[in-house]
Amino acid sequence: DLNSFQTKIFMEAFNEDHGEDLTPIGDTVIAPLGIYSSDLKDVSEIKENDTIAIPNDVSNEGRALLLLQTAGLIEVDPAKGQVPVVEDVTSNPLNLTLQPLDSSQTARALEDVAASVINSGMAVDAGFIPTEDAIFLEPVTESSDPYVNAIVVRGEDKDNELYNKIVAAYQTDGTKEVIEKTSKGSSIPVWK
Repeated sequence: DLNSFQTKIFMEAFNEDHGEDLTPIGDTVIAPLGIYSSDLKDVSEIKENDTIAIPNDVSNEGRALLLLQTAGLIEVDPAKGQVPVVEDVTSNPLNLTLQPLDSSQTARALEDVAASVINSGMAVDAGFIPTEDAIFLEPVTESSDPYVNAIVVRGEDKDNELYNKIVAAYQTDGTKEVIEKTSKGSSIPVWK
């Protein structure tokens, strides 16, 4: 009846692909993407012809490319909005090879690439603390809203009183404390 595993941009793609009307009724957390490296200490150390692994799923490939753009490594076609793909890179001054991989493989790829864009949950599973180990961490701003995880229901249930009580019970200071303690900085509570 409710779920809270998906980002808003993932939900929108799901709705479009499956003709559904899932609707967010409350924000939960955002899990910033990070750029990680086994050898480099700063994103400025990435050099010409390096290979960077990125997640290849619909919502995270574009997000990874936008992160690389924010880090000053590439530029992507602004007309593609939040969902560019590798072919939408318009400037790549270091001639980087961008290697799309299943998101579960981006951390494992670190032995074979100069850097890898890794989802926060995968980074924590690989033993990283995103706020300490990423050489560049995705900034959380107002434009990050598509990447916020949401509590989601079917469209006809968006005003369900019980479901909205569940959202209110979730969005508390106590929940924030648990998230901050258990996620090691991989998830940031974003409700107001």
